[in-house]
Amino acid sequence: MSMKKKFLALALAGAVAMPVVANASTVLSGPEDNPLEQNVSITGSIDSADGLAPQGTLQVEVPTAMAFSVNKAGVFQAADNYDIVNNSKTAIKVDVTEFRETQPSTGVTVVSKSTLQNNQAQHNRATVALTLRGDAAVELVESGFSETPLFNKIDAGKSKTITLEGIAGTKVTGAGSSQQEDPVKDGTSEQLIVKFRISKHS
Repeated sequence: MSMKKKFLALALAGAVAMPVVANASTVLSGPEDNPLEQNVSITGSIDSADGLAPQGTLQVEVPTAMAFSVNKAGVFQAADNYDIVNNSKTAIKVDVTEFRETQPSTGVTVVSKSTLQNNQAQHNRATVALTLRGDAAVELVESGFSETPLFNKIDAGKSKTITLEGIAGTKVTGAGSSQQEDPVKDGTSEQLIVKFRISKHS
């Protein structure tokens, strides 16, 4: 029976000031014989001559999802690298401010790298340790997580690459017997959430 790969998406929420807010709405209500009126604000933004956002505006391209899989041998495989592109006229810094599992009691178990490293055979394939690597390596652990710099500085008009790294457990039960079993033989999945804070570099 083939093993089902586990794919997980890490939604990235970046605190980025964009020039246009889309899909903002309100509900109008009143007697049907009276017209309803509403002022609608339209914001226009003109890029600078060098193709960047206007002075005083942060405009940054960030990934909205990341993915990885763990194969039947417990080998961690991440997707291609991801970029943060600074289209602002000022340098920015990027911090990781939050990490959490959406289903803490099921799916995937995220542990610290020290828990899993050199001890993979004691944990099944649904147990993973995750790290985001930018200017610094940020270990993604839910318990006790605090704001951590990912990129100290991305200059105006420049980009930097994020790499998702990880290791997974390899445990099976009944090793050496004909009844060898995999605790997650049917595969599993879960969405994990990591939040970025992007701000002007001081």
